[in-house]
Amino acid sequence: MKNLCAAKIREITCGAAWIGEADGMLVFHRFTKEQEAFYARRNPQYAGKVASTAGVRCLFKTDSKRLRLRIRVQPGTSRRYFAMDVTVNGEYVGSLSNLDGVDPQTDYTAGDFPLGDFEGEFALGDGEKEVAILFPWSVETRLSALALDDGATVTPAVPQRTLLAFGDSVTQGYDVLHPRNTYVERVAAALHLTAYNKAIGGEIMVPGLAGINEAVAADIITVAYGTNDWCTRDSADAFEADAELFFAQLRRRYSDATIVCITPIFRTDGDTQKPFGPFETAAARLQIAADEYSVYLVDGMTLVPHDTRFYADKQLHPNDDGAAHYAAALLQAIEQPLKFTFL
Repeated sequence: MKNLCAAKIREITCGAAWIGEADGMLVFHRFTKEQEAFYARRNPQYAGKVASTAGVRCLFKTDSKRLRLRIRVQPGTSRRYFAMDVTVNGEYVGSLSNLDGVDPQTDYTAGDFPLGDFEGEFALGDGEKEVAILFPWSVETRLSALALDDGATVTPAVPQRTLLAFGDSVTQGYDVLHPRNTYVERVAAALHLTAYNKAIGGEIMVPGLAGINEAVAADIITVAYGTNDWCTRDSADAFEADAELFFAQLRRRYSDATIVCITPIFRTDGDTQKPFGPFETAAARLQIAADEYSVYLVDGMTLVPHDTRFYADKQLHPNDDGAAHYAAALLQAIEQPLKFTFL
């Protein structure tokens, strides 16, 4: 087998704003350098989350019968579990992961899982096929080697249309076990988009992020904040003002894009009293801000069943089944605004 060179790997990678190198390995950055500097100033504790590889994919066509991967994973978020999925023509064939022994029906979110170096080989089958390598959302992932059969063809299969996904932990991927199952990845696959995941676990609506230039244009933009704003802010008025500024900056930069705001999804403690006001206040204030800037609003409370079986932590973060519900309902909800401008 032969390792692909760094230039070829860059050519088949999407979802990364830029790709650097360290210790002989490729390092994938989903935020631009300017965005990384913004978060370094805003909250240095977000450094690991910023470095995580949510949404990064390698997409290519090849006639190779085998694929070998060697990676190094380092802490990114508070979650230490990870999977790096491989699919062939959209069908799952395997993962590099530390998920041995995990019961998806239990709360696995606080477990202590091994990190470090991982290597594996995957059978791809005969003939030309489209291969996807989906990077973990929960950890920083460095690629040591990506090898295919000697003499195999390699052609990029990166979608030209793009999705920018802003949000908090749910959008970043918490607490899905396999990256192919996050709602962002499911939506991107269904609409044949390259997704750039700009979500940070624990984040609130911060207009400064929307004001920074992206490395790519955007066809669809999703914005999914509010649950942490409800938890941490004292004023719904300030939240509404920040939402208006966030949407204003997006609309100014991406005048032709379809912008979708997703209100907070169900959480089991949503009846708790907060200085912000009732939980549903976040959705009401987002509606006001969205109306002003032609942003299409999706009711997040309709996306995931209000049943703890669909939440990994039994409170807020969807598991793989919950994320499947989220993606399916979201795709149905945005069919109308995309009908004439996109689909």
